[in-house]
Amino acid sequence: MLFRSDYTSFGNNYIEPKEEASTLSIDLAPTITQNLQSTKVKDKILGVKTLLAVMSKGEDVKEFFPLVVQEITSEDDTLRHLAYVYLVHYAEADPDSALMSVNTFQRSLSDSDPCVRAMALKILSSIRSQEIIEIVMDAVQTCSRDMSPYVRKAAALALIKIYETDADCLEQILVILKKLLFDNSVITVSGALYALLRIKPDDDSFLHPIFRPLVNAIGRLDPWGQTIALNMLQRYARRNFKRPTATDEWLIGDNVEEEEIDQDLSMLLKSAKSLTNSIIPSVTLAACSVIFYCGPPYMLQTITKPMIRLIYAESSTAYAALQAISSFIADSPEIFVPHIRHFFISVDDTNQLKILKLQILSQLARPSNSEILIKELALHIHDYDHDVASAAVKAIGRTASYAGDAAVSCINVIVKMLSSPSIAVVSQAVQMLCILLRPLPKENKEEDDDTDILNKAETMDKDEVISVLNKLLGVFTKIDDPETKASLISLIGDKARLIPLQAHEVLRQLAITFTQLEIAIKMETVNLAAKLLVIRPNEVSTLTRYIFTLGFYDPDIDLRDRSRLLHQLLTSPQQSQFINNVRQRSPEFLFPNKPTVVWDGEVTHASEIVVGTFSQFFHRLIDKSSTVQEWEDPSKLPDPSVRNEVVIENPEEALQIEQDNDDDLETFFGPRKTTTTQIKTIDSSFLDEYENPDEEIIKNKPDDLFDL
Repeated sequence: MLFRSDYTSFGNNYIEPKEEASTLSIDLAPTITQNLQSTKVKDKILGVKTLLAVMSKGEDVKEFFPLVVQEITSEDDTLRHLAYVYLVHYAEADPDSALMSVNTFQRSLSDSDPCVRAMALKILSSIRSQEIIEIVMDAVQTCSRDMSPYVRKAAALALIKIYETDADCLEQILVILKKLLFDNSVITVSGALYALLRIKPDDDSFLHPIFRPLVNAIGRLDPWGQTIALNMLQRYARRNFKRPTATDEWLIGDNVEEEEIDQDLSMLLKSAKSLTNSIIPSVTLAACSVIFYCGPPYMLQTITKPMIRLIYAESSTAYAALQAISSFIADSPEIFVPHIRHFFISVDDTNQLKILKLQILSQLARPSNSEILIKELALHIHDYDHDVASAAVKAIGRTASYAGDAAVSCINVIVKMLSSPSIAVVSQAVQMLCILLRPLPKENKEEDDDTDILNKAETMDKDEVISVLNKLLGVFTKIDDPETKASLISLIGDKARLIPLQAHEVLRQLAITFTQLEIAIKMETVNLAAKLLVIRPNEVSTLTRYIFTLGFYDPDIDLRDRSRLLHQLLTSPQQSQFINNVRQRSPEFLFPNKPTVVWDGEVTHASEIVVGTFSQFFHRLIDKSSTVQEWEDPSKLPDPSVRNEVVIENPEEALQIEQDNDDDLETFFGPRKTTTTQIKTIDSSFLDEYENPDEEIIKNKPDDLFDL
């Protein structure tokens, strides 16, 4: 998940240091060496702290490894902890030096401090060597029975590194992992779940017996563990439960009775719903994902306010939340339409947030809200950042396709952008107008055509369309983007019947510099020549043959083929009955009906890639685990009895969820103080005050949103 960055220290997270050494490390090297060789503990602590500071800058300081490894036997707890922080980072970078200190690390496994025992095991498992794999396995087995839950969690995470080093140890690994999954500490269970995710992600035999205890105890897991558990249970549910189905009547407000769903699935959905108000963004997103992917349709509206709450957080969290919301909207837009005002741009939004909010606003465009959307989007077409202004123009274009009677006003707003001093904004405006003007003017206004982009709207007449086309021709020479210019030439060819003289002049100008044009522009120029030949055969026949001839000898093979094909069909002197029939029907293939525009090509659908993953963030599949798990065939579903709790011979190894046992927390963090502060969950009721469409547009977030 994108929000897991705070917990990436669990697992293989070594960052390769910079190869070049800076002058800082060179100047400090004598001082660090002197401090580490000092007999005073205070100087040694200062030396290790300096090393960590230099290391945090990305510099390579592994040459101090032999000096630091000696300090893990120090009697000073602070010095030992600092030394282990350094050694954990460089255990993989310098395995030879680490191998020489294996005996020292083994002795540390019996240290009285659980943190030292856990770090020693982490260093041992980080030494990726087949020579000591048995030593590491014995250490893991010993630590899996440790009294401290923190050490047992380290043992679970060490199983991942053992598996990556030697997959032949899988059988032994699974035995230990199964034992840790039934541990009585939620700290240990979190690490065991992550190990299961990395080693056997789709093996349901491990989750069957702990499903019910895990769902009941998920609220007691740490945030990292909750995120891991929710993601695993989401995939588990789609493989082991029948898909909840319901009609779409809930969208229009009818009373819909909840269908009967599996009790175990219902228990999971209730636990996930309770976690949607978590103060941890990753938990909120994971809980909303469980409801979206596993819940019935009438539960989808429960994820709207928790997700909207995240967009008022700091910028990185808000950006990830907006990405997820955009994916949700691509599949279920109606649940966010009533909350459209929350996506209006705020004065303190970054440019990335502005662009993403503009995209979401265009996704939520409907005839009922088009007027208010146009007012909001028009405020940003003059933004100082050209990317934001271009995104605003694109959003207006998409809104116009759903605007109904307001479509003409949307087009007029975009036309005004043709006079913008920014070439990027002008190019975006031209692209939008090319899309919106293509079906205009309607040949038969009484004809109901649901495929038109401006459905049943008050459209522009012939004179208005010609006026807009003339304005587009006025910026033809200013456009330097090949794709935009090619789109405009294509539009001119389609509207050549309305502006034949202007189209002829454009073709003449293109013919002068044909050999220097981009291939996309050349292709549309050849098409324009063919279309004008059909409309004005006497006036452009010579010019058309000249352009076809230039196309014959172009380096691009596709352009050569297109030119020769059109030459044979339209201008070749060798005529046959077949060619004559084709020429009589030339308008049919030169002026075909254009396909419907697909606006969400840049949006990743939540039904294709799991939201919150890097694959969804970068709009391409990076990891196979990011794909959405398909629902299992109902005839192949396992019997619910497989989720019955397994009786463990040793009751201490069972996951006890009935009583709130905090002994494991006190063991690691110390005894609980007499006065405790209860952490509040964020109330989403403040969102309701913005839902009235008659209120003034809210621009800024509430000041007390995160006043916990």
